[in-house]
Amino acid sequence: MSYPADVLVSVRGEARRTVPPDRADIAGTIAVTRGSKADASGAAAAALDSLTADLASIGGMALGVDTVRRPLPWSAHSAATHEEHVHDKKTGQYEPTGQVTATVALQITVRAFDLLDALASHLSAHEALRVQEVTWNIADPGLIGGEVQHWAGTSSRSVRFASSGGETPDAPSLDPVPQELTALIEARFTATGISMAATQKPKSG
Repeated sequence: MSYPADVLVSVRGEARRTVPPDRADIAGTIAVTRGSKADASGAAAAALDSLTADLASIGGMALGVDTVRRPLPWSAHSAATHEEHVHDKKTGQYEPTGQVTATVALQITVRAFDLLDALASHLSAHEALRVQEVTWNIADPGLIGGEVQHWAGTSSRSVRFASSGGETPDAPSLDPVPQELTALIEARFTATGISMAATQKPKSG
């Protein structure tokens, strides 16, 4: 006697593809030091207004529900103040200078890469701004084409730099970094109706 049985077949594979990025996220900080908290905060606010006005001149706008997919949205957050300290070589301690530093964190997203040259020029023109990180990403691997349903993940690389300060700060490098997509593909199939008949030995006479 034989009985049909289900057989599970599992196939697994890995694939990689290098593609150009379609989004850059720029993280920076505005920092201004003055003699009082009020003066430092006011100067930091003025520096932010000047920078965002330059961003607006090339299509930048404040991040919101309606602007998240725009070519150049930005957001400012985490405003803070702290006393400035410097290292005293005699005592080995960090001593207050009597000055106050005000900071504002800034995030800029670039989706239109034809704005990169103008953006780099604007960023380098603001002495109070320090750019800590530029991260290149793939916003949606499903937009790439091909066997899109199989691509499950992306990777990104970061470029770190800081403006040099002074009268002629270095322009930040905003050259797009190719991204590597990695997919782990696993498929399982069930086959039915396969005979599992046992072979019976003839009885001896």
